[in-house]
Amino acid sequence: MADKNIIIGSGFSAHMHHILSSEPYLHYGVTNGNFLFRKKLDRTIEFECNKIFSKKSFSFGKLRLNSKFIKLHDRLIDGGNSKIWGGFFDITNIPKSIINKMKINGILLKRMSLNATGSYSNFPNIFQLQNCNGSIYDFSENRFEIKNSYLNRISIDNNKIILYFYSDVGCDEEQIIYADKAVLAIGTIQLLNVLYNSDYLKDGDNISLEEYKMEYALGPRFTKDSTSIYYTFIRALNHYLGIRKNFNILKFRLIEQKFTIQKNIIHFRIDKNEILPFNNAKFGNSIHYCNLNINNVDINHFLKSLNPNLIGIGMPFVKQLKPGPISNDIVLDIAKKINYL
Repeated sequence: MADKNIIIGSGFSAHMHHILSSEPYLHYGVTNGNFLFRKKLDRTIEFECNKIFSKKSFSFGKLRLNSKFIKLHDRLIDGGNSKIWGGFFDITNIPKSIINKMKINGILLKRMSLNATGSYSNFPNIFQLQNCNGSIYDFSENRFEIKNSYLNRISIDNNKIILYFYSDVGCDEEQIIYADKAVLAIGTIQLLNVLYNSDYLKDGDNISLEEYKMEYALGPRFTKDSTSIYYTFIRALNHYLGIRKNFNILKFRLIEQKFTIQKNIIHFRIDKNEILPFNNAKFGNSIHYCNLNINNVDINHFLKSLNPNLIGIGMPFVKQLKPGPISNDIVLDIAKKINYL
């Protein structure tokens, strides 16, 4: 199979790319990871992030995490993080044409309030993405065909991008697809696994990620230069449990989720399949870690050096503009990369 545009991923970024792109793409990504138990991959429980009332996902790969201080997650499931997220989205810099596209696809922007969402923010342009039933939007609701497959590695040959997948159908060996253009809409952990398995990421390479610091407290405590989201106790509990439906009861005891202007930056290397941080600093609490660099090279430039038509979208590929939701940064980055803006 040749002369194809391929997108790999099944989470928020892949679905938003599908909504915004006018080009035809074949879609591959893990929609149900149960088939990976029979492949030649190890389960990596340390990267799994599940909630009691959300559909369970599993993590697989070669890389392991050797740290008790770092939280990194890998959600190989249709909808990705949107099955467990808060759905927050800052519309400040989002063009109306994109908002209209989202609405056409059933993604509604609900103004935050204790009555409507069980939460509110000190920034009024932060909305919650909901479906028509008033639940936090799960992007697996945005139905289109995704071939249930796991990208294991890539190579470049004569300007062709060669993709090596494990599929939920057929043999247990890798299946090979040739592409003219490939969009990697995958999370940080799978991305690192793909690059490591492909020998583009090597033992000893210096890798870095960054995030805005995040903390929880009883609120409200309005703090200058920080972005805060305030939850009722029930909404916070539902978020913790993975319940997407909003229940407008018991509107007392506000809990503050505060993103500060201070940044955490983590540096680590890989050695014999292990992710090894250079220190014991805590990292990953926000779950909005981004701006992946390899040997001080931005991941977007890193991929471009392999092939100009190898493109990445999602958290590893963006540099967040300000504290708070990162979904809006991802959408703007997608729009720029597909020349939507």
